[in-house]
Amino acid sequence: MLMLLLFDVDGTLITEGDDCHLAAVLSAIEAVYRIAVPAADAVLPDSKTDLQIAREIIAARGCPPDLFWAGAGEFCAAAAAEYARTCPDLSGRVLDGIPGLLADLATRPGVRLGLLSGGICQIALTKLAAAGLAGFFSPVTGAFGCESDDRAALPPAALARAGYGALRTLIIGDTPRDITCAHTSRIRCVAVATGGYGASALHAADRIARSTAELRAALNAELAR
Repeated sequence: MLMLLLFDVDGTLITEGDDCHLAAVLSAIEAVYRIAVPAADAVLPDSKTDLQIAREIIAARGCPPDLFWAGAGEFCAAAAAEYARTCPDLSGRVLDGIPGLLADLATRPGVRLGLLSGGICQIALTKLAAAGLAGFFSPVTGAFGCESDDRAALPPAALARAGYGALRTLIIGDTPRDITCAHTSRIRCVAVATGGYGASALHAADRIARSTAELRAALNAELAR
């Protein structure tokens, strides 16, 4: 059976807490919208899309929505360029066992790997390259935080792009927002307690994994359904 596996990045494939990512978003907001935002005042990412984060930040400073959307494309390009300039080596932040798991999945007949990231596409791809994981994913398979300010809109975009239906798709993420966006599109979700949330906060997922070993077992079970 053909299956599309859509992975989140931060907290799922690599450890969360990329200060350079947030700094790139804030730098782009200042460059495009002429609004200075101290890092301490930034909206917590919490699996929001980068567009949502930027929209909330400028809205909190009284800027109208039409101003935000007029500069959204320029904002995404500026944030991606800044992150490409400042991105550190992330190889040490890859979660234990993830490279082996992805290598195994990539050789499975009928299994296709993609990304469902709240990050801007080029930021997500730069991050994976810095972590040594880029070879497992294609930028044309999945959806990203430069496409919508609503994470729930990303799964339909990813499915339309890949030509898969909800019943042949699985979303893997580490936050309640990942679970909600999956279930809104009637897609099953495996939640991993390797980010900022423990298993109890992820109870709404179809399966919960507390480690990469448990994630491997959960994915094997899903692929065997």
